[in-house]
Amino acid sequence: MQFTDNQLLSGKNPNNIFKNFGQGQGDGHGKFCFHLGVLIFAPFFNKLSQSGLHYIRQWLAAILLGCQNIEQSKELNYTSMHAMFGKVYKTLRTQRISLKDAATIENTEKIMQVNAELLGVNQQQDFYYDPHTKHYTGFLKTLSTWCPSVRLADKGLNMDYIHTTGGQPVYFNTSDNFYDLRERFTGNVEHFRSLYNFNEEAVLTYIIDRGIYSMDVFEKIIESPNSHIITWEKGYEAIQWDEDAPCQHGHIIKTRNHKKDTKLVHYRYQEKVWHKNERMRQIIVRVYDKNWKVLIEVSILTDDKKRDAQQVIELMLNRWVQENDFKYMIKHFGLNQITSYAFTDYKDLKTKIEDKVYICSEHKTLTKEIHKIRNKLKTALLSKHRFIEKYQEDADKLPERLKQRKSRIYKKVDELNEQLLNLEEQRSATTKYVSRIDELIEQEYVRLDTNTKNYMDAIKVLARNIFYLTFAPFKENYNNYRDDHVIFRHITRSAGILESKNDNINIWLTPQMEYQKKTKEKFNDFLTEINRKVPEIPDGSGRKIQLFLKN
Repeated sequence: MQFTDNQLLSGKNPNNIFKNFGQGQGDGHGKFCFHLGVLIFAPFFNKLSQSGLHYIRQWLAAILLGCQNIEQSKELNYTSMHAMFGKVYKTLRTQRISLKDAATIENTEKIMQVNAELLGVNQQQDFYYDPHTKHYTGFLKTLSTWCPSVRLADKGLNMDYIHTTGGQPVYFNTSDNFYDLRERFTGNVEHFRSLYNFNEEAVLTYIIDRGIYSMDVFEKIIESPNSHIITWEKGYEAIQWDEDAPCQHGHIIKTRNHKKDTKLVHYRYQEKVWHKNERMRQIIVRVYDKNWKVLIEVSILTDDKKRDAQQVIELMLNRWVQENDFKYMIKHFGLNQITSYAFTDYKDLKTKIEDKVYICSEHKTLTKEIHKIRNKLKTALLSKHRFIEKYQEDADKLPERLKQRKSRIYKKVDELNEQLLNLEEQRSATTKYVSRIDELIEQEYVRLDTNTKNYMDAIKVLARNIFYLTFAPFKENYNNYRDDHVIFRHITRSAGILESKNDNINIWLTPQMEYQKKTKEKFNDFLTEINRKVPEIPDGSGRKIQLFLKN
């Protein structure tokens, strides 16, 4: 069956090409269909159906096709989606209603557990832990947190993520800043262990940025029989390297444009007992450029005294894989999408979260003002002392100019003393420690309801990992790291022709991009490997599919 270019590009159906398709009544003719490239992920769609997650197929496919939120999914062709996945929600309203109904904690955890099974999380022991912050610009009065994107404290959501050392996200928790990172850490790692059923004897190591730096946190980790931590020393000054002491040498191999394009990053290190806590190791590391000039000197802390120092260093220096994944997920999978703007008043949360004693905001504000006035007063008193010291002997013979200067200095000191006295009286009249929740209720703060976001983010995390697991063999064979993601993503969003033969379906992908001969060969090899898995079309009909690249 032949179609004109205008018919294919317009998406019109002049020959009723979708009639009876999806009902096991293929007539042997080719049927044009948009988004066919997403069936490259068919083996994973089949696994989801086996795990009871068939109901997320539409949203998972939409994310893999580049839709970062439900609003963007209106760009999809739902007739084509129906041909591949069976029943689909065709309106944004029905999608939102369905999403809200499905967004339960249990369903979110189920998706994350399936994601963990795909990655073999239970077989791993080292994990990167890092908070990612979404800057919130809405009108609701929510708590402030540090927002790196704007480099200041503002309204935002904290999304604490745990990644494998290979850079795959395996856990996240979304919350406001009622608890800070150090308070959230303990609860999150406990939930992480229980969610994925780690053995009690399994010892997990968390590699985390200096934001976790806290003597209390270090003591809890040291006392824990099944956890270790690796982090930077906060506020380290590069003056502790002992030039006369022995040091060890190591290197990290960094790959650039292809497998054989590698670069060695050399480092030297010295081990010490940390002077602030003798139960922690301190590893001072110097990283060098190709001319053996020191690029950086850093201090790494860990409570694990048995682990090889080079493993500790390389785990810490490779934290960039998690940072890069945040950028990748924001760009291609919509990590920063809010999804829902529902919220909950703190008065409704009072009995649901653990309160904490907190220095009230008024007391904090007054304390900051007092420190400012004290600093100004120190400067004014110094000016007064110097004036007296210089002109004490000639106090009665001062010229008019110096008398006016003396008057200004003395007046400034008196004014600052009076301001300081007033501020201290105001602060003494306030209650220093108050209930954190009660204060937030009084100030009418709310918390964004993140159930829907968590559910959709779980699907996005799963989509990200499915993309990478499918992409890995192509990446290895293609061996060009400059554009491999681009062209692979392109073919997964291709249109094509469905050719139904008995109970099987041949899928001819017709990418818009014209591939070079070698690239076509790589894709043909890749599709051959997928076909060996004998995937099924994910509409529940059980029909087998075979994928081909149309010339």
